[in-house]
Amino acid sequence: MHILNASTGAYVGAFQPTSALGVLGEVDTSNGINAVERSNGEYEIMVEEDALAKQILYRWSPNGVTNGTYTLTPGCATGLRLDVAASGTASGTNVDIYTASGGNNQAWTMTNVGGNIYKLNPVNAPGLALNVVGGVNANGTNVDVETDNGSTSQRWILVPVSTGGYTLSPVCATNRSLDVYGAHNTNSSNVDIWGTNGNSSQNWTITPN
Repeated sequence: MHILNASTGAYVGAFQPTSALGVLGEVDTSNGINAVERSNGEYEIMVEEDALAKQILYRWSPNGVTNGTYTLTPGCATGLRLDVAASGTASGTNVDIYTASGGNNQAWTMTNVGGNIYKLNPVNAPGLALNVVGGVNANGTNVDVETDNGSTSQRWILVPVSTGGYTLSPVCATNRSLDVYGAHNTNSSNVDIWGTNGNSSQNWTITPN
């Protein structure tokens, strides 16, 4: 089943029902399938199948990430987590990767703001947001946490990777992705944005906290 935006025609995503539903009939009415986007980014998809007298309700998320709190693990350093350096709470605090600790500075509240775009607020400082410094679209631009202001430098496009995980591209620089600089795998390795390249340093596993 393919999902499109009814207003713009933009492709949202696709899903396939599981075998748990058993035999499926034909959808043979003009309004047999309807989808409604919920405030948390999920979709409710209603399917009416006259052939088998079924009405089926699906809940589906285009990215598999609903609003909630998560940790982010880089593919190049699976024992480390996206981390607010030294548990800082001031705007402009740096973001790095650090050994998984279970701390609130490694927990991120992810909120869908439309389509596959999210903002990420650290639990230890919920008034701040993951941010591209200065909104600059250039390789090596630093990533920090700054006062949540709704700008494109604080909005992140989640794209599933076929082998698992996600890339996160800032709306201010859609050709770049959240990146562990140099693909380093040691504590305090810096996080920046870099041209999207498919490397493990840009592949993030997003896990419910």
